[in-house]
Amino acid sequence: DLQQVIRVEKGNAKSLLNAIEQANKTNADKSAKQLFILIPNGFYDLDKTVLTRITGHNIALIGESMEGTIIQNKPDVKNEGISKTAIFQNRGTNNFFQDLTLKNALDYYAAGATGRAVTLQDKGNRTICNRVRLLSYQDTYFSDNNLGQFYLQDSEIHGTVDFICGDGDVWFERCKIVTEKRTMDGRS
Repeated sequence: DLQQVIRVEKGNAKSLLNAIEQANKTNADKSAKQLFILIPNGFYDLDKTVLTRITGHNIALIGESMEGTIIQNKPDVKNEGISKTAIFQNRGTNNFFQDLTLKNALDYYAAGATGRAVTLQDKGNRTICNRVRLLSYQDTYFSDNNLGQFYLQDSEIHGTVDFICGDGDVWFERCKIVTEKRTMDGRS
């Protein structure tokens, strides 16, 4: 059997979004063979793009390295909200993320009393994150399926307050949880 592989063009956000769209179509059925999206080291700037849906099943987004493969969005502060800002909204089953960083660059300190900026909103099931770094401030990781099962291994989750939230069963194995400064001046 030949494996299904989609290669993303280095540093090209449009190529990444096209790969996800193609994977969603190819793996629309839950019994689809695993499909790999290979993402080389680079900066993938999604700008104000939010809620990129991963609706396919058995999709593996594999970066070259956790530190070198960075996927970032920067939602407008006026659109701040837990269900409005995520980089990825996973709705598939058996999806896999490895060796990449998801960074939500919403201007948290300008957001006022709130600053909900999700990296991964997981409405899927049986999602695995291996060596994935999630960078944000509030609601960084959002497991959004009360029947879901999620597994994170050798990963990092950064935030200020309430940055791991949601439902379902989530297992964190050898993960680093990092509390960032709550205010720009670092006083609280």
